[in-house]
Amino acid sequence: MTTDTIAIETEATDTITEVPMRILKVANCLSLSGRSTLGYAIGCDESNAIHLSLRSNSAAGMFSKNWVAFLDIAEALVRADRVTSFKLAEVYPSTSRNNPGFMLAVLLEEGLVCPLDRHYMRQDFKPFQQHINALIDAGVDLGDADEALEALQDCESDTAVEVPEVDVVEVPAVKRGRPSKRA
Repeated sequence: MTTDTIAIETEATDTITEVPMRILKVANCLSLSGRSTLGYAIGCDESNAIHLSLRSNSAAGMFSKNWVAFLDIAEALVRADRVTSFKLAEVYPSTSRNNPGFMLAVLLEEGLVCPLDRHYMRQDFKPFQQHINALIDAGVDLGDADEALEALQDCESDTAVEVPEVDVVEVPAVKRGRPSKRA
């Protein structure tokens, strides 16, 4: 049983409804500075809308575990000529200043942005969406996001976590670091 939920405020009644979140993927990535490891989860709500959530940080930096709709993130990325953490701040109103930078690290890990000079450039969303939609269609549900992340970290030590086999489109690897100055 999934214990993660997302709060949705309805405009008509100004009420907040808790909607269950199905956990599709948990993973780790390095922060943009490379000084900490971030844990994150990707899930979907009852209507199969994709959401992302920061779940852990190996360093002391504060962050919010709130679920953020992928559509909101994609909208912020599409409006930006040059992607920076500042451009993602609008999807994290009134929360820690670390959230946008940490989410940018997640987007880099998922192949949704790539480094370009002193900022990032948006990549094609289709491979990510195909991968996540394949997990949705396969009925993947990892249960509680924090427990699944803990199992992933245990898995990296010695043991294996069994995950259902799913046909997915391979997400192209993103080359990290600054581009070569050679022409």
